Formats: sequence, C-alpha cells, structure tokens
Amino acid sequence: MKILLLIFICFSGLNALAQVNGKVTDEKGQGLPGSVIRLYTKSQLSKTILTHTAGYFNANLPGLDQLIITALGYRPDTVYTVQRALGTIRLQPVASQLKDISIQARQSMIRQETDRSIISVNQSVKKLAANGLEIVGLAPNVIKLRIFILHLFDF
Repeated sequence: MKILLLIFICFSGLNALAQVNGKVTDEKGQGLPGSVIRLYTKSQLSKTILTHTAGYFNANLPGLDQLIITALGYRPDTVYTVQRALGTIRLQPVASQLKDISIQARQSMIRQETDRSIISVNQSVKKLAANGLEIVGLAPNVIKLRIFILHLFDF
C-alpha cells in the first residue's frame, strides 16, 4: 500500500511540474534569438524566459495557461494553451519606420598636439571674443604671456 501511495505522489508531482517547449521564428522560418516569453498561470505572470540562439525555448512550470511572446521589430503573439509541445510560433514583422535623425559634428575649439596647442577660430568663437587675446583667454590651460608680464611689472 505504501509503495502504491509513493508511486501516486511521484506521478502527481510530475504532472504538476510539466515542461513546455517550442521555437519562435520570423515570417521566413528563421529562429529569433533573444525573444522574450512571458509565461502566465491563472492570468498571473509566473516566469519570463528568453529564446536560445536558434529561437528555441523550454521551461518547467505548473498550471501554464498563457504565453505572450515578444521580439524587437515583431508583433507580439499570445498563445492560450495547456499543450506542452507548442511547436513553431511565427511572429510577424511590424511595418513601421523610425523618424529621421540628423547628426551634427562640431570641431573642437582646441586641438592639443605634442608640441603645441591649436585654437580653431570659427564663427561661434568669433561671437565670444572681440580680438585674438580674448580668443586665447577662452582656451583653458593656456598661459597668457602678455597678461602675465603686465601683472609682473604692475603696468
């Protein structure tokens, strides 16, 4: 009798914790690695997993009744099931286009060489300074010899 009870407990435990598996692919049948699969039990999120490099996934979960599969650039798919082997789940691409972006580069005002500092004077620098001495004053760590001499001799 004890053996029969032990066998019953073992089989009921296996039934409660069953394995779900499948593969997530794109419209061409190529596996989608890194797809997010949210597993729900009684409408509550139980577990979140990612697909492997070829799009395969598997998980052990009791009482699974819903999966929501998402992947970047694809429409989410919801699967209501009590099946454990789901087979292939194909996601459809989202037909949307990102807004245009523009990239603007600015030249640095100061370029440090091994033997000298080069100050590039463009229109934005000319707006900040009226003459060459003021432009040099904008550069950090530059010794202003004329100002130093004036202060040294108190002119």
